[in-house]
Amino acid sequence: MPARQSDGAVSTLLISACPGPSACGAVHTYLFVDGLEVVARSDNRMAGLAPGQLLRPGGPLYPTDTPRHVEVAAQQQPEPGLDRHLRPINPQARPVIVRTDVDSIMDMPDVRIGFNSDDRRRSWWRNGLVTLALAGVMVAMILSTHEPSKWWFVGGLGILAVVAFVGTVNLIYGRVLLTARGLEFRTFVSRRIIPWNEVADIETRRRAVRSRVLCDLRVVRVRGRSLTIPGTATSRVMDAELERKQLAIREGWSRAVGG
Repeated sequence: MPARQSDGAVSTLLISACPGPSACGAVHTYLFVDGLEVVARSDNRMAGLAPGQLLRPGGPLYPTDTPRHVEVAAQQQPEPGLDRHLRPINPQARPVIVRTDVDSIMDMPDVRIGFNSDDRRRSWWRNGLVTLALAGVMVAMILSTHEPSKWWFVGGLGILAVVAFVGTVNLIYGRVLLTARGLEFRTFVSRRIIPWNEVADIETRRRAVRSRVLCDLRVVRVRGRSLTIPGTATSRVMDAELERKQLAIREGWSRAVGG
């Protein structure tokens, strides 16, 4: 969004639901005075905001009286990476840049979440046994049954084996990169990015499967279904590696949305 000259009026204010700048540690909303609308830059659950939500005068963050904390910076050129967050109502207005943590977000190093070599080896052994069992059933069916309909059953088992193999590869080699943009999912069959401002929580899921408990991490989204994070599945209830991965993702999320 190119910066343009305004008529001299301040075009952007920062509205914070916190008592002061240090309480939140981040910029969450902008008020464009020209259009009298507030645009949320990131999810601020404390204030009940959603990304991109518009608030008009009289709303929860912009009451008729003076907001709790207003911070105005001098008019200047938008910082790199901030343009996409500013949405002035008046296209002729020149944005005012307020205190922001965008620089620290852009400098955030990429972090990879996935299985280490030991986890991959254990997963191959476990899933390899299941695949061998399916193959054994298929061979036994072929050798012991002479009915023409057996091929339907064998074909169904074959498809199931292929699906299980692809799922195993996704489970073992799938990973997530924590970048400045969000969580980048990389699996055997797909790639996608979940922006940080679409993340509502990082939760641990526990399931009982064949008399044992399986745990993994899931991304709870502001809108849409939750997604399983590849490279986090474990059969250990108290897993320090799983806790480390969850802490790393939450730390990256916290840095990206500014605390």
